[in-house]
Amino acid sequence: MAKKILTYQELQKEMLTGISALADTVRSSLGPAGRNTVLHRPPAPPFFSSEGASIAEEISLENRTADMGIRVIREAASRTRALAGDGSATAIILAHFLLQEGYRNIAAGANPMELRKGIQGAAQLAAASIQRLSRPVKTREAIEQIAASASSDPHIAALIADALEQVGPDGMITVEESGTLDTVLSVEPGMQFQRGYLTPEMITDPNTRSVEFSHPYLLITDEKITSARRLLPLLEQIAGQSRPLLIIADGLEQEARALVLTNIQRGILRAAAVNAPAYGDGRRARLEDLAIFTGGTFVSEENGISLPNATLSMLGSADSVRITRNTTSISGGKGDPETIRIRRAILKKRIQETSYDFEREQARERLSKLSGGAAVIRIGAPSASEAAEQKLLAESALRAVRAAAKEGIVPGGGVVYLCVQPAIQACLSTLQGDRKTGAGLLLRALEQPLLQLAENAGQRGAAVLGKIRCLPPGTGYDVQIGQYVPMLEAGIADPAMVSRIALQSAVSASTILLTAGAGASEILSQ
Repeated sequence: MAKKILTYQELQKEMLTGISALADTVRSSLGPAGRNTVLHRPPAPPFFSSEGASIAEEISLENRTADMGIRVIREAASRTRALAGDGSATAIILAHFLLQEGYRNIAAGANPMELRKGIQGAAQLAAASIQRLSRPVKTREAIEQIAASASSDPHIAALIADALEQVGPDGMITVEESGTLDTVLSVEPGMQFQRGYLTPEMITDPNTRSVEFSHPYLLITDEKITSARRLLPLLEQIAGQSRPLLIIADGLEQEARALVLTNIQRGILRAAAVNAPAYGDGRRARLEDLAIFTGGTFVSEENGISLPNATLSMLGSADSVRITRNTTSISGGKGDPETIRIRRAILKKRIQETSYDFEREQARERLSKLSGGAAVIRIGAPSASEAAEQKLLAESALRAVRAAAKEGIVPGGGVVYLCVQPAIQACLSTLQGDRKTGAGLLLRALEQPLLQLAENAGQRGAAVLGKIRCLPPGTGYDVQIGQYVPMLEAGIADPAMVSRIALQSAVSASTILLTAGAGASEILSQ
């Protein structure tokens, strides 16, 4: 396909057009006074969002070069949300200002590479200052404040705090639409996975249509049990016990299933079977987790253990098991606490090190199950579009709370960026030329989030900024009550991680575009 070649001036003009369109669409969503954006993806009905990255995902232009710029900044916003959970609108606003002013300086003769070095050096100072300013999150009240700031909904914020109290900081918390008017929290203790009993003939409680076992043994294997004789040696050992058996396997074929059901019907054995959770490598990992949680041995040919050689000592144990048509819940696993602690440490490390959202969420889910529970916040609303919007905000709030737990909190409302300006100002005298100009650009960019927050609240941004300059450090403008307050003391805080990563993502994207010398894009066929 033919390509359109663009000079630096053409590239700069067209990309800035696209990035300005993106920023102008997103900026009105910033802060508690931010407004929704109506988005439409036919044939689906229109929906509403005030979350920066979600809005950015819907913005594209027919002009390929303008759209290239949008894609780069959109990636910065998505990266901010993925790593920090929030701050995508802030990243877009910062990146847009740096590009707009950077291009202006380059047009006047500035060296793009020197500008880039100045911006990046100042950003490093700012990021380090943000981390020094952070305070740890110690109270439920602080958690609720962070969640309320991100979701603009005190009820959702309270449910997030409740969920963290019940499943712990490592627990799995998910957000779903409830399909009702009510927004509620439910917590499932122990380890749960989406697999139900293989046949209703295993049901022990006809009223609830479920299998209920107390103090069961658990056989955990990745084998597809195809014949009765592979299972028979173990069943003979269990027959002399008074405890029930739960079989978790890759499958229980007809002959093996008939053996289990015959023993149940004759009263020789209380037993049930479910298919193993997940697929592929993920299945093996989860079966290993189950074995560790229950203190059993993962019976697998890969481990050198075949099913006919399994013994009672290899079976796991738990306080109780409940199996419905679709789910299996195991409570009170009897695994060794030290072995569980080591397994959890491995998963925590994976969460921190992986750069893939899917892997991070899978590891977090597994960690939650080993930590003893999972919580679900179910969002209710009068309409599907409102429920979808509230779900996005609740997910954003949950990510923000997790970010605050990692790196602490800083003054909110854009004030933290003003607090780090002195560190940059102190180094300006050591810089010269375009490198100094670049540092100065970042200094001014740091004011933009606060200016936009004030504008969204119907105030003159410059007037609000001027007033804050005359007040003690850490003071800002509370847009909800229209007063100047000490932000942290007033409970207006942002996760330090969000503020830091939003800045770093914006600087990374904008400096890449500032130093692009030419461009090429496909020509759309008519």
